[in-house]
Amino acid sequence: MVHAKPGSKQDAITAVEPDYVGVSVKDPPIDGEANEGIREFVASVLGLKKRDIEVAKGGKSHDKLLEIDSSSKLSVDTVVQLLKSAMS
Repeated sequence: MVHAKPGSKQDAITAVEPDYVGVSVKDPPIDGEANEGIREFVASVLGLKKRDIEVAKGGKSHDKLLEIDSSSKLSVDTVVQLLKSAMS
């Protein structure tokens, strides 16, 4: 689960916990801009393309479920390590 904070001063991973990841993005929560910003930012952190990440649930909520394309071949442990290394 991703807990999103749109309209922030900068894009950042703010927390990596067992049950959620905190993500702040500069994009406003208007017309799906924040969702696109989250997809783009998380993809860059994971070394993927934006198209490899989808918002599976929570498109209009702060709590979102992201789905990573299985062809990326990233393990859960690798994803967690990459997210933690990007924390500010």
